[in-house]
Amino acid sequence: MKVSTEKLEKSRIALDVEIEPEQLEKSMDRAYRRLVARTPIPGFRPGKAPRQHFERYIGRARLLQEAIDIMVPEVYTKALEEQNVEPLGQPDIEVTQLEPNVAFKATVAVKPTITLGDFSKLSVTRQASEVTGEKVAEVIQNLRERNAVWEPADRPAQFNDMTTFDVESTFDGQPYVTQKGAGFTLTEGRADPIPGFAEALVGMKAGDTKIFDLAYPDDWDEETVRGKVANFTITMTDIKEKRLPEESDDFAKTVGDYETFAALKEKVTNDLKEALEREAQNSLEVQILDGIAELSELDYPDLLIDHEMDHMMEDDRTLPRDPQGRVDEVLKLLGTTAEEFRERYRDEATKRVVRSLVLQELRDQETTEIGDDEVQAEIDKVLAEAGEQTEELRQWFDSDERRESVRSSLVSRKLMDNLIERVGAPVAAVAAKEAKPAPRPRRRREPADAT
Repeated sequence: MKVSTEKLEKSRIALDVEIEPEQLEKSMDRAYRRLVARTPIPGFRPGKAPRQHFERYIGRARLLQEAIDIMVPEVYTKALEEQNVEPLGQPDIEVTQLEPNVAFKATVAVKPTITLGDFSKLSVTRQASEVTGEKVAEVIQNLRERNAVWEPADRPAQFNDMTTFDVESTFDGQPYVTQKGAGFTLTEGRADPIPGFAEALVGMKAGDTKIFDLAYPDDWDEETVRGKVANFTITMTDIKEKRLPEESDDFAKTVGDYETFAALKEKVTNDLKEALEREAQNSLEVQILDGIAELSELDYPDLLIDHEMDHMMEDDRTLPRDPQGRVDEVLKLLGTTAEEFRERYRDEATKRVVRSLVLQELRDQETTEIGDDEVQAEIDKVLAEAGEQTEELRQWFDSDERRESVRSSLVSRKLMDNLIERVGAPVAAVAAKEAKPAPRPRRRREPADAT
């Protein structure tokens, strides 16, 4: 076996392998024994046809292909060992020659090479953020919305009302929605079941019946329904309006363990402050890793990007799926394929891979020790916040592999803290008013529409 290697861009290596005639002959004999056992040959008992007769019967090309299928994986593995190549993933193998000797080229991804640039002068700044009264009021308003009650409204329907009605309809001349007691929130601009439907119900009173037509716009995204008309007969049976609770101590007690409204407001402010601090910290870390990456030389295989794209697509909870969790059929209905949709993740996947490679190289160059006591302290912190899942999590952490995962996370965290100090990015104060700790509020869901 003769092997030569060539370094390619994107952390790939091409191995050109030529197989000696003696090795090929041994593989041909193995291929013969494998095939003759399962191939009937006229005039011979199963598996007893001599190789010469068998080869004439099935053809040398067929026997050679079987020999190659047997031989190439084995030779490829030996070539990797001989050249001290550690592959990432499966190789792309091309048979380049059959005569006089068999030869093939194996192109395989290998470990990325990272050369960090001088980032000693890199400087980033964490922007201070202020928890404004408007933001606190917005969160309080959302809590009031989620704890609102629906009360009968003795008036014509308005936007934001919850209505109940009987509906009969056709679409493009065919039966469409027919339902008794349908629930529907009148949201301005709502596009379902068809644009303009909510607007058509505004002004109706309980007991009213209204017949109207609505057509999809000519520029609607879904071409198959453009310009088609739906006819509706609506009989309004009930109208309710949302009543928001007053900002009071009683309201605070309904959403959590609060004695006063002031305590609730303090907790909301404190939560906003912590959220802004986490956001600022994450943003700062991204700036640092991106800045170091721009100053460095990175050579890595596309394989890493492909894997990250797969993970992102798998974890994307906004991606439409069928009841079995599959995306292909649903995406087909949307006029695309999983492969085409997957490309939407490429830019973000590339950024994640680059940051990960930079961080790993920094870890390899730095000596950051995390003791067992620090690992246990981090686990205890997680368990303290686990509530009913404490025992389950305790058992989950009871393995060397998971404890090492915690240690790895702490190493990265300490490394990033050190980097923040080195690049001159002090932790800026996040201004917040009335920020005292209090229990996290419990929130109720808003009623869902029946339609």
